[in-house]
Amino acid sequence: MENSSDEINRRGIYIAANAFETLGFAFREQPTSDFGIDAHVEPRTGPQGTGQLLGLQIKSGNSYFREAVSEGWWLRTDQWHAKYWMQHALPVLIVQVDVDQGRVFWEAVTRRTVEFTKGGAKILIRRDRLVDESSLPALRELLSPLGNLGAPAAEGAECRVFLGRGISGKEGWQAFAEILVRQLVELECVAGWNIVIEARTTTEDDDLTDAGDYGAHGEDLASIDVNPDFHFAKYSVSAKEIADMDLLWDEGLRAEATADAIVQHLMAAEGMFDDLWDGEDEEDE
Repeated sequence: MENSSDEINRRGIYIAANAFETLGFAFREQPTSDFGIDAHVEPRTGPQGTGQLLGLQIKSGNSYFREAVSEGWWLRTDQWHAKYWMQHALPVLIVQVDVDQGRVFWEAVTRRTVEFTKGGAKILIRRDRLVDESSLPALRELLSPLGNLGAPAAEGAECRVFLGRGISGKEGWQAFAEILVRQLVELECVAGWNIVIEARTTTEDDDLTDAGDYGAHGEDLASIDVNPDFHFAKYSVSAKEIADMDLLWDEGLRAEATADAIVQHLMAAEGMFDDLWDGEDEEDE
């Protein structure tokens, strides 16, 4: 007697959960119908979650492996679901489970991967997209806040610098991105980082001024947040300073010093020295 579709679906969810949990993700099934989102996965940092989620649409069983091509298998769906997944607040993966062999394949639903047809839409599930260690870099890329930033402003030393909110298109900041990458290339000690440069909103400036110890000068501060687990860094400046700083980057000297400070933070995140500021504190005493 053949397994029922419900049994196959349950086996597929179990196999998919095990595959993602083996990679260090928390797997949370969504038992209530959510228009095609069957589960959420969240990477863990030790016992803690990261707050970064992927939505999964899980397809299980031999029927999804029938339309084979050399690169993999075509998964067909309707246009409504394809557009829903593409516009979802979370990155959405199609997860296709071979329940007989216990293998789990995946593909992200994006404008690049979805092909619209006359009667619906299709997505190629590639044979080399297994949920295993080899896919971790690509999964981390989907989790990073880079999806809507377009092409990097500068890249080198396996690092990429993106110009984000309030910064994109400004010539001085483009020059700064190139200076930052040049320093990374020259040092040859930090690699594989994605760095976003953006302007804070007025509300974020106000929050920093009100909550910090900086008084009225809070809005003038630049800040950098570094996530070593995902090799991601964000350098933020006040929206009120953008025009003036754009001109200052053209002068070069301030850009060199600021880029050097960012590089030092990345080196500290890599564990290249214990405390970024200890040495400077000792000199000041």
